[in-house]
Amino acid sequence: MLVLQFGRVISLAQTALRAAYFSHNTQQSINSINKKNEWDDMRTRNSFLVWLSYTNESLNNANSTLGDFRSLVSFESRQNMNEIYFQYSDWWIEAANILNKSGPLTTEDQTHISELSYIVSKVDGLYPHETNDWEEIWAAFAGLNEEWKNMVQKR
Repeated sequence: MLVLQFGRVISLAQTALRAAYFSHNTQQSINSINKKNEWDDMRTRNSFLVWLSYTNESLNNANSTLGDFRSLVSFESRQNMNEIYFQYSDWWIEAANILNKSGPLTTEDQTHISELSYIVSKVDGLYPHETNDWEEIWAAFAGLNEEWKNMVQKR
């Protein structure tokens, strides 16, 4: 039974790490596109939309998995992931609408898309992780949730 419990904790940690991986790499993609000033290239936008979908899927999976293992995950960790998922989803819907526009993006459009990069960059230790330490992983997600809340309040 203890081995099964340990396996579930590792599975939860890996699901969370996948969400952190996609969040981190989405931030890196935004930075790269900003640096090269490629937002007006439709192939770049379409490719980025696919990456955003992967990020959404990984956050959804992490959110669902945490809900499935309530006995192994604190209420606070579940709540943080739930809030992150829904905050990302709200941001993503607007970002997708922006990226699907024809013609060049406005400065305001680019600023909205860059919000995610700013939020993720403020969180130390979100990714990469070389550990399956549950507390370390969830502390990073708690930080991400806090930064997201701060960004929403600034709007």
